[in-house]
Amino acid sequence: MLFDYLDDQASLGSHMQKPSMMMLGGRMSYEFDEARGRTVGSVIRMRGNILGLVLPLKK
Repeated sequence: MLFDYLDDQASLGSHMQKPSMMMLGGRMSYEFDEARGRTVGSVIRMRGNILGLVLPLKK
């Protein structure tokens, strides 16, 4: 059960999806492939904004 939680990228990053003062009002959003980031070669796209700047990331 613990390893299932740690392998779930959506739940690990859920705290970043809400605006926070530490991120100066910014937040992150996630897009997952069919495997939800749990297999070798899976793609997780992250997009954030902070102070009006868009920060695209790919993992």
